[in-house]
Amino acid sequence: MGQDKARDTDLLADAVRRRVDRHALLQTYHAMLNNLCKGFTESTQDYAARDPMMMSRTYPDIEMTQTLNQLSIQHFMKGMPDPEISYEVMKLYPRTLEKVTDMFTWLEYCKLNTRRKISSMTLNTSNIIPTDGSEEEESDVRRMHS
Repeated sequence: MGQDKARDTDLLADAVRRRVDRHALLQTYHAMLNNLCKGFTESTQDYAARDPMMMSRTYPDIEMTQTLNQLSIQHFMKGMPDPEISYEVMKLYPRTLEKVTDMFTWLEYCKLNTRRKISSMTLNTSNIIPTDGSEEEESDVRRMHS
């Protein structure tokens, strides 16, 4: 009987250790998920691929449900570096992470393309816009002719 008690005690200790380890591991995954964000050189698609993997580790008991999908979208949005684009995407009420990823990719492209056009327009009009020194010269010329 002594061996059975020792064996039962060992089994109980192993079960408790596994449960505590699993809980600590889940807490670690929660912390990692809360700090998950898109890397500077990482594409939106690569970042989106990391999200479901972290979600399944963090919430192993929730199968692919609408709740898990919404949590996934929220964590994805939270980790994106551009809050303006995040806001624009959320206004469109995307239902899946795939839609969110597509919308982000499109809006990032649009924003980048718009910036390029504005930069190009600024370069093209810089010859027309007076520089700091020419504004003073223009005032001097006006005073001389008045």
